[in-house]
Amino acid sequence: MKTRQPETIGLIDTVPAVALVLPASSAAIGEIRNAVGHFLASIDLPAETVQAADIAVSEAVSNAVAHAHSNAETGQIAVHADVEGDGLEVVVSDEGEGIQSGPRAGLGTGLGTIAEFADDFSIDVHESGGLEIWMRFLLPTGERALA
Repeated sequence: MKTRQPETIGLIDTVPAVALVLPASSAAIGEIRNAVGHFLASIDLPAETVQAADIAVSEAVSNAVAHAHSNAETGQIAVHADVEGDGLEVVVSDEGEGIQSGPRAGLGTGLGTIAEFADDFSIDVHESGGLEIWMRFLLPTGERALA
C-alpha cells in the first residue's frame, strides 16, 4: 500500500505543524505514524525526541482505533503536532465513547507507554463523546526546532 504524504505539513502561524483527520481504522495507524514521522523528519529535533514521540503517538492512535468504538461503527481520529517553545506538542483525539468505567489496574499498556515516553501528558474526555490525549516532549535546553 502506498502511503500518501499529507498536504497539511507546513507552517501554521509560523509554527512548524502537521494536522490530519482520518477514519478510525487499522490503516490509519500506519498512515498517521508515517505522516507524523515525515513531519518530525522535516524539522530539526533530537533523535531521542523523535523516537519518544513516534512511540507515544503510535500508542495513542492504536488506542483510539482499538477502544474508541465498541461496535462496528467507526469515527475519525484527528492528530495535530507542532513545536511550541521548548517542546513538541501532539494532540490525538477521537469521536468514540471515551474511557469506559469498570475495573482497571493502572493506566493500561497504551497509556502507560505514553506516560513513559512523553515528558507530560493529559487525557480529556469530551462531554459530547470522544477523548483527547495531549502529549509534550521537551527539547534539550537551548534547542528549538526550526522549519
